[in-house]
Amino acid sequence: GTPSFPHHSVVRNYLADIAREAGLTLGGENEHVVALNSAVTRVSKVANGKHTGWIVEWRNVVDGTVSKEQFDVVVVANGHFNKEIEPPGIRQHLLAANPSMRVLHSKEF
Repeated sequence: GTPSFPHHSVVRNYLADIAREAGLTLGGENEHVVALNSAVTRVSKVANGKHTGWIVEWRNVVDGTVSKEQFDVVVVANGHFNKEIEPPGIRQHLLAANPSMRVLHSKEF
């Protein structure tokens, strides 16, 4: 099966394959719609008549280049589920009731 924490190269290749299969490649210097090694520095809403969209600015964390592009839609995926959040003391409470119990956060299975 897939490991819980796959190597970054596995994730990168997976995203590249999905983008290619879904026709989300742009060609040229912006090969993929997914920009890896990038930090978003600003997202601004724009309205041009009936059309609204978003200007996204980002910086490549490897070489420092700054880019800006307009998009119709923006998805924010900040990874805040990367660290599990549990009610304080829940594991201790459950284990006090049954020391042999296996307690897992949903992220762990």
